[in-house]
Amino acid sequence: MDEVAGLINQATTEMEHFLPELAVSSWSISSDELGNLAREIHSRGVSVDFRPADEALIESSPASRDSVAALTLENGQSLVATRTEEDREWLRVSRQRSVPLELNVRIENHPIPSSVVLRNPRNLYRYGGSGVIVSAIKDEVTRVVWPHKWTMLEAVANQHGIKVEESDNGRNALALIRLAGGPGGLRWLCHRQILKLLTDTAASTSMSWWKKRSLQQAQAVANAQEDPNSAMEELKQLIGEVNVSHDSETSGTFTYSQICQALGDKNTAEAWLRWAETSNMIRRLGKIKCEHCRYEMRWYLEQTPLPVTCMICGRSVSRPFGPTGLAFHYSLAEPLRRSIDDDSIYHSLIMRWIVAIYQAGNGELVGAHPGVNFYDNGKLIGEADIVLLFSDGRVVPVEVKRSGRQLIQGEVDKLRVIANLFDSPSIILGSGEASDKCSEALQYDKGDGRCRVITSEYWMNPQPSPALGWKHIPDWSQISGGQNPSLEDHEERYSRMLVEFDKRGLGQFDPVRQILD
Repeated sequence: MDEVAGLINQATTEMEHFLPELAVSSWSISSDELGNLAREIHSRGVSVDFRPADEALIESSPASRDSVAALTLENGQSLVATRTEEDREWLRVSRQRSVPLELNVRIENHPIPSSVVLRNPRNLYRYGGSGVIVSAIKDEVTRVVWPHKWTMLEAVANQHGIKVEESDNGRNALALIRLAGGPGGLRWLCHRQILKLLTDTAASTSMSWWKKRSLQQAQAVANAQEDPNSAMEELKQLIGEVNVSHDSETSGTFTYSQICQALGDKNTAEAWLRWAETSNMIRRLGKIKCEHCRYEMRWYLEQTPLPVTCMICGRSVSRPFGPTGLAFHYSLAEPLRRSIDDDSIYHSLIMRWIVAIYQAGNGELVGAHPGVNFYDNGKLIGEADIVLLFSDGRVVPVEVKRSGRQLIQGEVDKLRVIANLFDSPSIILGSGEASDKCSEALQYDKGDGRCRVITSEYWMNPQPSPALGWKHIPDWSQISGGQNPSLEDHEERYSRMLVEFDKRGLGQFDPVRQILD
């Protein structure tokens, strides 16, 4: 018995960084004896799962052949041939006219999760093996339809008796992601000074921002009974971030010089402004002065009618722009402003990083969804700021806070409730701050695959690389030798990449010149 316990202990230690669970089985020991062995091993402090051999046996797959073909997807649909030339040759040689063949269509890096609901044979389309399954009994061209990623999450949740809906924060985060053309387009927001400038600009837009922040302050005071020190610190931070402008002319806008100051040089600032305007993240305003009453107005340039009618004297302004330089201001697009108001911008930015490391890795990520509410029999169970769905049907919830001090035990417990709905052992916590301000939150990250804490040193990387040790959460040992990466290094790399990105867009990028320089 001691020898068996020692072998199990050794296997558990050696495989802890590869498998979240280890099971022991045997053909030579009966189920009753195996149960007695399990109780004896557990009494020695060894944690391992024992299963009968017939349950642990993996059934072999039927004979199959893989082939690669180019498909044209339009709105998630494509036409495919049910048989290849090799199939026809095999049928000709074997002299078989009709065989029960099936075709499983899979798209690289776009798997379909394992789900009883999706595998239901009564469905018009059956999904399994990470793809779409269609009959290939006839040699024909058939249509395959790829399910929407949100529908796949609904199907997996339905299997567990859970209903999911987008939250308000989720809709705001999704609007920002769509504005950027996808999660990857948000990389040019991953800069400390840019985020500060945008946050200050949003803070001076209207009193609605102050009302929302006041509610957050009230909530912080209400939570004082649980952790008064943390509540007080959060209250101080929220009050300190109030930045309402008294100048109606500049309220809710920033200037070119402020962008230069944030990014450090004109080339990077101009590249950022071109990206932000092209992606409709910001809008440019010009100041127009009435030549009759001298009243000054601000107009969005794309909406400036000529001639302009003065809003005060009502007369036509034939020369709205002065003889010297025209100073521009920039305002935030509504999706960007809203995402800053409710902090969902951090949900979007951290989701960008998570999607990037998984898409560059093993291709097991089915989808990432910002802001999801979970219901059980019509009752709200909880909300996750990001939900990750994997090809084996595993769901990993993510909680994101702007401040690391907000990642307290209560938030972890609420996230565990959601994870338990899907029998998921793993959760992820995300912070808008660096690790030196997340000391309490980092205590939950014990390196055992149950909780991972993502700080700004990671998600501000403009070009993340795969870091997948554990199956469903990132592994820090594969990033920078296990050391926290530097925010300064990220921002230096950010500037180089942004200027290069801008040159490519202008058709001015020269790879040979880059080598010579």
